[in-house]
Amino acid sequence: MTSNPIWAVRFVHEDPKKLDVAIDWLFDEDLPHVFVDFIQIQQVFVNLISNAIDAMEGRPVLPYIKIRAAKTDSNELLIQVIDNGPGVEDPERIFDAFVTTKKTGMGIGLAISRSIVEAHGGRLWAENGPEGGATFSVALPLSARQSNPSSS
Repeated sequence: MTSNPIWAVRFVHEDPKKLDVAIDWLFDEDLPHVFVDFIQIQQVFVNLISNAIDAMEGRPVLPYIKIRAAKTDSNELLIQVIDNGPGVEDPERIFDAFVTTKKTGMGIGLAISRSIVEAHGGRLWAENGPEGGATFSVALPLSARQSNPSSS
């Protein structure tokens, strides 16, 4: 099955506290299909989008999220969740289990998300934007069908 982060946006917008957050997307035309476990990858994007919204809570600027998808030269589909929040203090450590910057939560969402992406033969990483905010990138191989965890 192919993944589409738009479904994740719909789930996030079901939360009344997250309904008014502007989420735009910019997808290249003719994106290739990536064969993944739809539910698992959808959960990754629900987590990334929800985290982006939560990171902007209490900030003086209106929250804004952009989702970009493009085929890379290295035969991958790259999907990015970009926010205008404060950025991340340690872009690698946030993927460790039980590390959180939130008042509530267990700190396992990003660790699980990375595990899901890696089980599909992909990569998940975070970077701070040059003018603030954070970008979470998911790169999935176009040949993910061979490594699809649900096909075994």
